[in-house]
Amino acid sequence: MTRMHWRVQAVAAAVCSAVLALSGCGAQSAADGSSNATAAVSASDSATPQGPTIAIGVSSDLPGLGYRHEGGYVGFDIDVAGYVANALGYGDKQIVFTPVAPSERAAALERGDVDMVVAAFGMDERNERAVTFAGPYLNVHPSMLTRGDSRAASTDDDGDAGGAVDADDGEDAGDGVTCVVRGTIMQERLGSDDALRSYGTYGQCMTALMVGSVDGIAADDAILPGLSRNHRGTYRIEPIEAASADSDAGVADVIGYGVAVRRGRVELASKIAGALRAMIKDGTWRSYVDANLTPLGYALPQAPASDAVAVH
Repeated sequence: MTRMHWRVQAVAAAVCSAVLALSGCGAQSAADGSSNATAAVSASDSATPQGPTIAIGVSSDLPGLGYRHEGGYVGFDIDVAGYVANALGYGDKQIVFTPVAPSERAAALERGDVDMVVAAFGMDERNERAVTFAGPYLNVHPSMLTRGDSRAASTDDDGDAGGAVDADDGEDAGDGVTCVVRGTIMQERLGSDDALRSYGTYGQCMTALMVGSVDGIAADDAILPGLSRNHRGTYRIEPIEAASADSDAGVADVIGYGVAVRRGRVELASKIAGALRAMIKDGTWRSYVDANLTPLGYALPQAPASDAVAVH
């Protein structure tokens, strides 16, 4: 499958369809101006989407994953979303992308603003209580982005920077000023205290890091390379080690990204899981990684095992 490029289109009112058990109509919500649907994007080259549409919530400020660029969206998540939609029977002209903030992903599904979310959405117990996932389609590791001259850059016994950051030591990372994005797994893991500052988007966190309001950004090793490469300055990325009795010392834990649908839509999630398994097996997954993440310096050991992709 060739990599798709998405262009901004005006979203007209669309007739909701029962295609593939999808209820609701995200494209209609976009046309009505519902929350989080102010910048809908269609994969169509024509003026409006054609026929029944599928609305997919995506990130807009994550280079390499989901990024607004030259009037459209590009990135690994965008390509994955397109592949899944095609596998569900939707043509490119029937796909409508809608930006969603991390804190609004579950709510957008519940309201019916979007039919699925493909937006660096980490699967954990808390998120699985709010939505139904198919995944993982990408495994990532908790990491910290700091400025090259930041006090948040850890130092080993020989005085060399580059050591790992402990997940329980948020205050040690940059004298306690670490940025987390609201609604993310890292916000939940690091908690809430004077050592943390929360913002609504990664773009806001990056601005805070650039001007020195924070000393580091806690996210993962797929999100952070794109953020650092897309802004001036020198930055470093360090792993945040797992701080759990069940984890081996010095080993970063793994977060799996999943495609999210409204809670309880198991049949749809099962179809999405089948599409993700096919994407991994047929080599398309690798081509998407090579096109979107590898150029940014993302180091990937291997694809998720296709038989590990399931409904959560």
